[in-house]
Amino acid sequence: MDKIIDGADEAEVLQEVINVIKKTCEKDMVSYGHIPTIGRNTDLKLDLEMDSIALVVLQINMEDAFGIQFDPLQNDFEEIFCTVESVCQFVLEGLKERSWDD
Repeated sequence: MDKIIDGADEAEVLQEVINVIKKTCEKDMVSYGHIPTIGRNTDLKLDLEMDSIALVVLQINMEDAFGIQFDPLQNDFEEIFCTVESVCQFVLEGLKERSWDD
């Protein structure tokens, strides 16, 4: 997966976050027999039935897709990986920090 380019707007980041989520849990959704609509307010645990292992895989996929890092000492995993919106906000913050580091 290519890293998202710097300067992407929030809508582009949101769409890419949704794409990464879909790819992360695609096999599970198909095996459950349904593929739910994923939007800003989609709850990763309740709506997509992602367990703790799937959420860690999602974290890794987000880091790879966006070139950002999750820091367990500074970031609240449960808060970030709660909804699509919370993941999107984490990614946007990570992209801002990354641009400052360049």
